[in-house]
Amino acid sequence: MKKLLYIFLILVFISCDKDKDPDPAGENVLDKQQAPFGNSEVAVELKKVLFNGILEAEYHYEGKFLTEERRFGSSSGADLSQRVLFKRAEGKIQTVEIMTKSQGDSLEPSFLVTYENPINDSLRYVTRKDLRNTDVSTRIYAFDNKGFITRQEIWADVKANESTNVYYVRNEQSNVAKSWMKKPSEAKGNDVEYMYDNHPNPFFKMGLDSYGEISIRSLSPNNPVREIYYAGSKIISNTYYTYEYLPNGYPSKVTVRVESVNFPPYTYNIEFGY
Repeated sequence: MKKLLYIFLILVFISCDKDKDPDPAGENVLDKQQAPFGNSEVAVELKKVLFNGILEAEYHYEGKFLTEERRFGSSSGADLSQRVLFKRAEGKIQTVEIMTKSQGDSLEPSFLVTYENPINDSLRYVTRKDLRNTDVSTRIYAFDNKGFITRQEIWADVKANESTNVYYVRNEQSNVAKSWMKKPSEAKGNDVEYMYDNHPNPFFKMGLDSYGEISIRSLSPNNPVREIYYAGSKIISNTYYTYEYLPNGYPSKVTVRVESVNFPPYTYNIEFGY
């Protein structure tokens, strides 16, 4: 009897301990995946991006969700060249329709990006269909248990025999510390190393960078201050980012300098809505 009572007390203790520290496995892991996957509400509304003082992109929202990106292509920033429309269900992106100019001044549907149903809790397909010639390309995104992207597999064409993999190694702040590219039949590509500030990245919650892409500049919670490009163990190039910050910690201006005499520095101004 004493033995049974002892076992019972152990079970009660374990049960109480679990109540204090609930098992995170019960949470919906898909909701936690980083933007633009998961439940990608923005923290602040990024309204406009200006490149060297000229309007390059503006963003529209419904509640806390990005619904449209408008891109401008002229030197004056007044010529609307592209519209990107985000279709959601319960806050999650289902499709992205990209409209571009084909003839004259009219914008016509050009690409349809579909966020396919998850394969499992760590793999997602995204397909991009060219509406002009029906070509379809595919990207497969892999996530860690915190919902951060650790790899993307790029198929330039669904009929291609071989894909390109991009790998991301993250640091303790979940920023991408290193990346490289590799095809299965080729040797590992050269590394790119990244260093960051401790300020929030305005593109992270959107999941897209200033070019509308899921790229290195939207994958990390903080802002990159330096990118180091290697050939083997030798540094071949550096890119530096210098920021001016708002009182809320977000950057209002970034100056980008690439170590090249033929590549002059350029600036982005970022305007927010509140």
